Parts: sequence; structure tokens; C-alpha cells
Amino acid sequence: NGAGKSTSLRMALGVMEPDEGEVVLFGARPEIKALKRVGFLPEERGLYKKMTARDTITYFARLKGMSAHDARLRADELLESTGLGKFRLTRISKLSKGMAQMVQLIGSIVHAPDLIVLDEPFSGLDPVNQERLEMIVRREQVRGATILFSTHVMAHAERLCDRIAIIARSARRFEGSVDEARALLPMQVRYTPREQGDAAAIAAHLPADAELRGDAWHFAIEDKDVEPLLARITASGHGVSGLSISRPALHDAFVHIVRQVDAGDDADLAEAQRILAGWDRVTDTASRGAALGVLMAEPVVRAGLAGRPAPDALDTLRDAIGTLKTHHGRLDPAWGEVNRLRRGSVDLPVDGGPDTLRAIYGALQDDGTLTARGGDTLIMFVEWDRFGRLTSESIHQFGTATLEQTSPHHADQAPLFAAMQTKPVRFEEEDLKDHIVESYRPGAR
Repeated sequence: NGAGKSTSLRMALGVMEPDEGEVVLFGARPEIKALKRVGFLPEERGLYKKMTARDTITYFARLKGMSAHDARLRADELLESTGLGKFRLTRISKLSKGMAQMVQLIGSIVHAPDLIVLDEPFSGLDPVNQERLEMIVRREQVRGATILFSTHVMAHAERLCDRIAIIARSARRFEGSVDEARALLPMQVRYTPREQGDAAAIAAHLPADAELRGDAWHFAIEDKDVEPLLARITASGHGVSGLSISRPALHDAFVHIVRQVDAGDDADLAEAQRILAGWDRVTDTASRGAALGVLMAEPVVRAGLAGRPAPDALDTLRDAIGTLKTHHGRLDPAWGEVNRLRRGSVDLPVDGGPDTLRAIYGALQDDGTLTARGGDTLIMFVEWDRFGRLTSESIHQFGTATLEQTSPHHADQAPLFAAMQTKPVRFEEEDLKDHIVESYRPGAR
């Protein structure tokens, strides 16, 4: 967003004058004669609401020099081929947003231009109309037209483009084929051993950055290392239950290129972006990406809950980097080192984070840790068996005597909560008597 895509397209067509440099269209400066060979769909959508779909397309064709007869025939032909034939006499005001956008697109290609320029053409279209648009682009390409379009959706570029250019901060950061862009990143491997056995023994045959997620190992690998890897896996004796080796998608290449631009020469920022890119969004106590991710996101979540505008993400990331480097000496400490459940003398690592399934909201302390102050404070499971017998288990984030700091029950549930365990709830008097540890009257101890 804001890289200069629309501005570049407008300058290329003479809609805007560049501050410096030169625009060449068909060998010369953009002028009326050359522009008749161009079809342009601007980012802003705008049609005359009282005109019919056919009249709108005919009007655009006439502006490009077509005769009235040829323009009407061509309009009907294109409307029919895109599934809009039965709407040709419908006013624009009666069409859906997606249909009206397709009419404007057809108006930009009705005169069979040599160059078609589409500024974010897929924006606002449902999947059916996106497919129709891709069909139009491919058909125009087969006809011999050159199509230049901007998009935020890398899947469209990956399927349609012979060449791509990536713009970030008003400069072209990459130009080449889709395959050349994808080759900027190593291939991704997912390996599932047939014999799970000792994880350390399996890891010894894999790259150092291999990470076990569930029952599968994930890691990156360069092209030249594929065959040696296969040889090691085969010789290891652990077998293969599943193995996939794939080139990263264009989306991943795009993110990689833009992140390099954002990080510049800031090594900590580049490292932080690498950690976040590899974080699986898990917030268990062993996670190495959660500290950075949560410290960055927590101010945004807090602002949203308070109805305030969200702070700049780059600013919150830099703050998180500073906190972790100052107090923990690294950008990827284990989440349990940072996220703490403190209650009286109890100080325990705890998993979870803001807006996760196990919602834990922490307050940042002077030592760079977060002290859990709220979240999933009561979790209860209740079950009735087929005979109607009731059983239940529950857990609380702090303790039974939440407000009484001198009570032995002030933090009695915290260790279980941190360990993701529950305690039984006693409903029957006889069952309760069998488990009494101490009996006393309030105020009499």
C-alpha cells in the first residue's frame, strides 16, 4: 500500500506528469493517437448510472474511434462471453457492484487495444467474477495484447504473469519471472519419519534449523542439498511416512523482498522479522516467537479494546525489540521466561496470550516480563453420565481467595492453571468429607 503503483500507471499513460524522468509509450510521449491503442481500467470505479450496460460499453468504444454499429456488436459479444448478456439492457444503477465493475472492464478492452492497463482489477470481485476476469486476461493475451496490471493478490500474479515487478517505498525492488522471484528463497521441506523414535536421533540427520511440529519436521533447504538430504534420510533407518519438498509461493517471495526494504541496515529489525515470519502463532511456554509477537501485538489489542486508533506496527515492533534485548539479551527467549503468572510468592511460567484461545493479558514489568492480570480466569468442565451422575472439574487463574492476600488459598490454583491442569469440583457432601484437609469457621483460625 502506498508504494506508488497507481501513480506509476497514471504517469505511464500521461494522466499525471512525472516530477523527473521520462515516459515513453509506443516509442514516444503519451498522446491521443497512441492512447487509442490503450485500454485503461483505473483504480477508481465510475460509470454513468442511468446508462445501460450495452450503452456504456458502446460509448467507450466510440470514444476509441469505433463505428456505432461495430461498437454495439462488440459490446453484445463481450457481455455474452462474460455471462452478462441478459443484463445488456439493465441500467448500471440496477447492477451489483461486481457486475458494474465487469462492465467497466469490458469498456476498457472493447476496442481490442494493443496495451491493456488494469489498476487492481480484482479488487471487490467475488470468486466467480475473478475467474471471469482471469479468462478475459488470458483471452486478450492470446489475441496478442500486452496486459499490465497491479494487484495485492499474489495468487493472481502467479497464475497469470510472464513477468512481475515488485514496488516498495516508491522504488522497483525486483523485476523478473515468477520462478525467478520464488527462487530467492530456499525450498521448504516437510518430513514425517515412519519410525518416530528418538527425536534427537532424527534431528541429527536433518539441518540444524529443523523444527518438529506435531509428528513432522519442517526446515528450509537449498537446491544443491536435496539429494544429500534424501541420502541421509534413507540411510538413517527412520523411514519415510511423508515427504514434500516445495518452492515457496510468490506471496512468500513478495514478503521477503518487502521486509528486506523495511529492515534496511537494521540487523535487529531484520532478525525480528525473520523470527516473526517463522513463528507458528503458538503461545506455549517453549515458543521462541511468542515473546516478540505478543509484545508487538499487545498494544494494538489494548488500543482496540479501548476504542483507540492502533499504534504503528513498526513502532510497537521496535519497542518489543528494545525490551527483549535489554532484559533478556535476545529476541527469541522462551515465552515462559517472559509471560509469568505471579500471585503472592508464586511466580510461574504461563502459556497463552492476548486474543488467543487461552486468553492471558499481561502487564509489562520493569524487568521486561509480563505479569498475567486477567484472561481465562475460570475454566469449568461439567459432565453427566447416562445414569445422571454429575461430575465436574475446574481451574482458576489465581486462587479461591482471590482478594485475601494473607489466605493460604490466595494462589492455591495458580500452579495447576500454569500446568494446564484442573481440580475436581465436589458436589456431594459425602464426597466432600472424604477430601477435607482442614476444617474451621471463617474468622476463627
